[in-house]
This record gives sequence, structure tokens and C-alpha cells, in this order.
Amino acid sequence: MIGEILNDRYKIQAEIGQGGMAIVYEGQDLLLDRKVAVKILRPEHMTDESFVEKFKHEAKAVARISHPHVVSIFDIGRDNKYHYLVMEIIEGQNLKDIISNRGQLSITEALDIAHQICSALEVAHSKNIIHCDIKPHNVILDNDKTVKVTDFGIARAVNASTLDITDTVEGSAHYLSPEQAQGEEVDAQSDMYSVGVVLYEMLTGDVPFKGDSPVAVALKHIQKDPPSLSDYRDDIPRKVENFVIKALAKNSSDRFESASVMKEKLIELKKTLSISDSESEAKQDTKIMRKSEILKNHLNNSADESEGIDSEKNENNKISAEETKNDEEILESLKKNNIDDNTDNNKDDKPGNSNKKNKKGKYRFLIIFGIIFFVIFASLGILYNFYMRYTDVPTVEVPELTGYTLEQAENRAAQRGLDLNVESEVSHEEVEEGIIISQEPQAGSIIRQTRVIQLTLSQGPPVIEMPEVVNLSFREAQINLENSGISVTEENINFVYSDEYAENYVMDQTPEPGREINIGEDYELTVSAGPHPDMVEIPDITGLNRIEASFQLREYGLQIGNISTETSRRYLAGQIMRQQPAPGREVPHDSEIDITVSQGLLNAEEADIHSQRVMITVTGFEEQEVVIEVEDINGVDIAYRGQHRPGDNIEKTINSVGPTTYRVYMNDDLIHEEDIE
Repeated sequence: MIGEILNDRYKIQAEIGQGGMAIVYEGQDLLLDRKVAVKILRPEHMTDESFVEKFKHEAKAVARISHPHVVSIFDIGRDNKYHYLVMEIIEGQNLKDIISNRGQLSITEALDIAHQICSALEVAHSKNIIHCDIKPHNVILDNDKTVKVTDFGIARAVNASTLDITDTVEGSAHYLSPEQAQGEEVDAQSDMYSVGVVLYEMLTGDVPFKGDSPVAVALKHIQKDPPSLSDYRDDIPRKVENFVIKALAKNSSDRFESASVMKEKLIELKKTLSISDSESEAKQDTKIMRKSEILKNHLNNSADESEGIDSEKNENNKISAEETKNDEEILESLKKNNIDDNTDNNKDDKPGNSNKKNKKGKYRFLIIFGIIFFVIFASLGILYNFYMRYTDVPTVEVPELTGYTLEQAENRAAQRGLDLNVESEVSHEEVEEGIIISQEPQAGSIIRQTRVIQLTLSQGPPVIEMPEVVNLSFREAQINLENSGISVTEENINFVYSDEYAENYVMDQTPEPGREINIGEDYELTVSAGPHPDMVEIPDITGLNRIEASFQLREYGLQIGNISTETSRRYLAGQIMRQQPAPGREVPHDSEIDITVSQGLLNAEEADIHSQRVMITVTGFEEQEVVIEVEDINGVDIAYRGQHRPGDNIEKTINSVGPTTYRVYMNDDLIHEEDIE
């Protein structure tokens, strides 16, 4: 592709990156003399209408959005076999690479990036477009740290009146919302969940859920709570932790109502953190104070101690009035105050006062000693209870519980003194209702008897209502079924000829519309194959060469289809050794017959080759099956088999290698045998 020019305008200069659907190149717009990004559909998808439709859909979706945080689309086109989009080119890095290189981002930086992503989604949602695939790979930061959201390839319209999008939305497993993972309807809050996952990854350097497969990760989005942010770093404020928890709520109604609300909450959160940082810095600043300020503060403290709370206001008023005094006057007040303090201290030194202090000291010592004794005694009791409950407990091996009913599992666990707890119940396409899907700890683990085994129980396959698809085109029916969560395979389709229904339109469906079925349950669509064609019987063309076979098929209104070659045990080079469909079947007029042509007889020993003409007249009074069997150094083969009526004449030339025996059977009775040396 490098160096090619699309539609005499866009010159491809270098590859930028690759995705599952397309490859992105750096290009030059020769008309406007500017750098652009050219996104070209992968060659393997160019003939797939669904991928081409997704590609066009991205252009339609982004063309409706004009925002500084969304990558702009300049043009869409096709040059011969290439489908392409022309976009603004961003000098920078995608967020995934930034996290991979740096690990955890600062709290302020992470909140700012999330705020910009929400700004982009806010305008997209206002156009009724859900992104459906928010992830760090689709977030680009330019050199000025400005966020650009890209890749609206699988975005979905909220309602058909704004944009008729019928593609199945998938997304990336690590960033899927629970409703996407379950194949349910998505909305703006699905994007909010994905933003929460991205924010979590920016703060921790890791995604909240991992697994051995996309399905395992998706199940964790549905069933598990993410590890706490504080498990990764100690400087996470509680407000940030709560914000992420709300964004990652399993139930969409518990998340932020919209991108606008989430953006405003991020602004408030950033302001709160900024104020907290400012106050913290203010407490640590070095202050230069005048001598008079220090004296005033000391006067206030002394007055509070001597006169109590009631005199606090008067003293404050006094200090306020004395603010006009000079430093010398304040110093005199300080000296006088110190004299009063000394007088009070002398009073406390009298013998009577000393005895009272000694008595109070004894009482205080007894109280403190009692408290310490009680704390020690209680701690010993707690430690003893902990030891007896969690340490001095027998260990047992965890039994296998998956695949059993809850009652069966309880009986198996009780035999080893273990308790069970059903942690969650989820739908499962393959596991029946009431059967245990998973357990924690796993079977074979060694645990103490006091540990409770957590179970996940199956609710059975999800129940889906069969949609109405009769009178729809097969493509429309397929989309409706897949949007309802029903997979469409060849086993579910039965094509029949019809003079009433147009070709590729659904004639009938089983079960009927509105009936509830389980995912994976059998169903059938009867689809029109078009009007009934003229049917012809296929002649036997084995043993003929290609020219002879072509003429004979043409007489029947048929033609040769695919041609293959291989070595034969019974046919000479150039002879047709096999045909598909088989002779005698009826097929529509103008059908193609696939043939296999012999490359020559297999003759490893270079023995003599025989061509024997066998002629048979069918006798008897009823239809009979005629079989000609040949045996030579290549083995035993059925050279001919067919049903014939009395009086039919059969003539067949059979080739063989080396000593040969021919046998003719009618209804399994041997009627003729002949040897050839």
C-alpha cells in the first residue's frame, strides 16, 4: 500500500497501526496539501457486506459529531477494491501505550483524561449515539495532552429514527459493561461503565478483571466486584474510590445518569482535591509574623486559661481594641499577665493543695491500672477464641461440587464438615437450572473446616421471546434474531421452492412468534428458494472424457462445474471417474455437475492393463439391482450399481490391472463370473 494514491488524491506514506477491522496509514491530501490519517478496510473483509456496513457506519456516526475531543472524519470513499475513511491525524500516543509505559498515572491527570472522555461522549450521546467500545486503545492524547476519542466502528444508535444501525455490537472484554457481556440492550450508562474501567486502569496501571478467555473476563464483569483501588496505592482519597465504585456499578441505574452528570462530578472532584492540596500546602508554609502578633496570641491564650469560656468574648474584644497599641504597651500587658500567673502558681504550692493532688494521683493510678488489666484480659480472650475457631481446626480436602445440584453438594460437603454459600446465580447456555457452575476454593484444595465454600448456581439458559420474522427477507430475519440473542446457523434454515414467496424471504418459522425459548434451543426457518425450476435427471457420465461429458450434459440442459483430478484404480487417464451429484438425481435446469478426472490407472507393478466390455440383459419379472464387481491387483471395487427393469440392456467398459475377475449380481445373486489373465 505504501506509495499508492487513492482516487488521485490521498497518497499512502506509512503505516500507523492495525485493528481487527482496518489498517490505519499516514497519508498526504494532495488536493489540500495536508497530513491525514487514512483508515482502509482489511483485504479479507472487503467482500464481507457486514464489515463494509460497519465501516460506512463509523463514518456516518462520527460525521454527526463535531467536537474537539472526537477525531474528525474528512472523507469516505472507495478506490477499486479499497474502502477507506480519511480522518484528521493526531500527533501523540494512545492511552493504552501511555499506561503500559508509565504504569499508574497521577490522580489529577487520570481525572482530567476521564473528564475529556466524558465531554466527547456527552456530545455523542446528545446525538443518540452510544460508542460501545470505550477503551484506552481508542483514546489518543496529542502533544498538548488533549484527548481525542476515536473508533466509532461498532457504535450503536439509541433509536432507529436517528440512525438505522443493525450491526451486532461486541466490544472488548476487559471494558465491557455487564449488560453488554450478557447481550442485553446498551445505553449511555454502558459507556459510563467503560469510562469507569478506563479510570480504574489509569489509577492502578491494571484492568479490574482478568481471565483466561474473553468469556471468563465477561463473567467477572457480571459477577465480581473489582479489587479496591487502595490495594494498589495508598494515596487514593475516599471520594475518588467512591466515584470509581459508582461508575463500575453492576446495575446501570446505580451508575452516573449520563456523561454530563459524570463530567460535572469529575469537575467537583477535581476542585475538592485541589482545595485539599492547597490547604495541606498552606499548613506547611513558613509564615513571617510580627512580634506584636506573637504577643497578642500569647495574651489570648493566657486570658482563656485564667478566665474560662465565658470571658473569651470579652478578652477577644479587649485584644481587638488593643490592636492600635504599639509594641511596648503590649509588652507591658504581657509582663502584668505573667505576674498574675506566678501568683496562681504560688497558691498551688501550699501544703493542703499538695495532699489533695496526692489523693487524686492515687485514684488516677488505680483507674488506669484497671483499664490496662481489662484490656489485657479481653485481648487474651479474643486471641484464645481466634485460636480455637481458626487455628485449632482440622483441615480437609475440598470435594468436587460443580455439576451437582445444591442438595447433592450440601450432602458431599457435610461429609467433610464444610458449609456452603450460594454467592451468585447466573444464566448459562449449557448448564441446567439448579446445577452448580463453579466453586471457590476449587476441588482438591486443602482448607480448614471453618472456611465457607462459595458457589455459583446456574439459572439455566436465558429465556428469549421468539420474534416475528415471516415475510421478512432472510437478512432482516437474521438481524432480528441475532439482536434478540438467537444465533442463526445453516442447521436452522430450510430452503424450499415457492411460487408465492420471493427468493430469500422467510415463509414459515417454528416455534411461532411470541413463544419463549432458551438460548441454544432448536428452531427452524423455512426460506423461499424462488419459483420451482424445471427439473432434469442427471445422466451417468463416468468413463467419458471431458468433451464427451460436456456434450451429453448440454443435451440435458446441464453443464460441467468444478473439475478436480486424481489417480484412479478403474479409469484411464482423461476419463471421468466420479461426478457430483450422482447419476439419476433430479436437479434444476442449468445446474452444474462437478467432475473428477482420472490422472491414470494405479499400476505400481507395471502389470498388463485390461479393458473389458461387459454386456448384461436384465431378466425376471420385477425390478432388480444390478451390481458389477471387479477384482485385480489393485483390490476389489464395485464398478457399477443400478436399478433396472426386466428387458433393460446394460453395457459397461471396465478397466483393470493384472489378473482380473469380473462378477455380475442381480438382487445379490451371482449370475456370471469371468477370469482374465
